[in-house]
Amino acid sequence: MLFLSPSLSKMKKKAGSKWLTCYRKECSDMAISCILKRLAWPVICVLVVSACTSSRIDRALKSADALRGAQNFDAALSAYQSIIKKFPGKPKLSKVYLHLGDLYFYNLKENDHAVDTYNVVLQKWPLSSDAALAMQHLAELYGQESRYDRVIEMYSDLLKYFPENPDRYSFMHEIAAMYLKMNNFIQARLELQPLLNDKDVPADIQAQSWYDMGETYFLEGNESQAITYYKKVIELFPKSTLVPMAKLQMAQCYEDLNDLPNAVALEREIRTQYPDNEAVTAKLKFMEKRRHAVDRANKLLPWDRRAKTKEGEQ
Repeated sequence: MLFLSPSLSKMKKKAGSKWLTCYRKECSDMAISCILKRLAWPVICVLVVSACTSSRIDRALKSADALRGAQNFDAALSAYQSIIKKFPGKPKLSKVYLHLGDLYFYNLKENDHAVDTYNVVLQKWPLSSDAALAMQHLAELYGQESRYDRVIEMYSDLLKYFPENPDRYSFMHEIAAMYLKMNNFIQARLELQPLLNDKDVPADIQAQSWYDMGETYFLEGNESQAITYYKKVIELFPKSTLVPMAKLQMAQCYEDLNDLPNAVALEREIRTQYPDNEAVTAKLKFMEKRRHAVDRANKLLPWDRRAKTKEGEQ
């Protein structure tokens, strides 16, 4: 019998223990690897199926959009509805619902259906880019229906949930414009104020904001204050298409203030500078007609005015 020294015996035991540990670790790694491979296949299959489904939706949507582009609206409607029925609950359907809403709104003129369809996008995919577009299209739809409070609601939500949207300054101006249409001049001015001096605001929106500030005062009957803002449009944005209209409004203000020399001088300047501008020409004709009517009324004696009034009533 071979007797080992205690030190050799310990070394052998240690080596055996180390080998056993390595063996166990290797077996464990193999087992984990095997399990992961078994688990990976279902995941891979799900990803492949999802990608295929997404691709099929894209192709179907492209075909439906082509039908709409060809003005075959009934076929496009059926195509969009078929996609929704065939792929229920899929994330890509947000764009399908958006395009279906556009078909109802822009082509079929069925606003009620358009609103319902856009609202599906807002409810199911509230923070998606398609939801942002749905809000913009809803704002346009409500604007056409003169539902200005709903327009304000849509643009306010856009600013709240999509603060980095590149069109945010346009949304801010649209809110002010709605208050102006509602004759809420104080609130309109509050909404316009941040747009006046912010260097990041696009020049066209800034020019329109200065002009609209003038409009709030003009419509209130404060012609002197209105002139101040119209002048700003001319000074700050000399190449803006709003300049001729700002000058016309100034002329109107001068006339309302009984400052006829300034009004007439400005009108002559406008005629010379914008001889081919149809809007300017139409406005000048209106102002002349209005002035002649006022002059004629002022020349009539009191009894002539009463007679003229009776003729008008008849």
